[in-house]
Amino acid sequence: MAFDRDTSFSLLLVIAMKVFFSSHVGEVILFLLVLCNLMFIDISLLKVASLETKTVGQNKTVQKVFVSPTPLQSTPTPTVVPVQQGINTALPVSAKEYFIPLGTGTITAGDWVDVPGAQATIDTASYSNIKTVAFEVSLTIPTANQAASVRLFNTTDKHPVWLSELGISGGQSSSYLSAPILLEQGNKLYQVQAKTQLGSPLNIVQSRMHITTN
Repeated sequence: MAFDRDTSFSLLLVIAMKVFFSSHVGEVILFLLVLCNLMFIDISLLKVASLETKTVGQNKTVQKVFVSPTPLQSTPTPTVVPVQQGINTALPVSAKEYFIPLGTGTITAGDWVDVPGAQATIDTASYSNIKTVAFEVSLTIPTANQAASVRLFNTTDKHPVWLSELGISGGQSSSYLSAPILLEQGNKLYQVQAKTQLGSPLNIVQSRMHITTN
């Protein structure tokens, strides 16, 4: 049971009043014993309170919060490339290729004839720096029993295109590429011509001009 100072003094006052109005010796002795006991309890309570205060103060912990600094983002340093004045570097220019379709058709003649519809007009002025020109054709002989030939003919100037003639033997469809040929300067009409050995059909599946420029 805990006593504060006001309660102790009140109790002592009550006991003193009883002693004052009483003349018995036993009560006086009892009073003195109670008084000494109360003083001892009061002193003990004060020591306990002081000890608890010190213990609470010692048990308090201080928490330190360490805040890590935000890392700085490094800004990339631009690389400066020195430019030499007065020097021009030529860029490579790739070659250009042009495919001019001539047409398809079928013939059975034993001598050179025009393949109907297989022709094209070519103006060399439309192609600057011509490097090579070739005649490409795909042929088939359905009966597979003869040989046949095709060529380009310059209708404008009335003569065959030199080195454009190609031959086939048998019936399997094949593609052929001529040696490099020369085109006449200017705007010319070029016609595909063909002939057969035995007069059996010859099919021109595809024909075209292949022009490569620098």
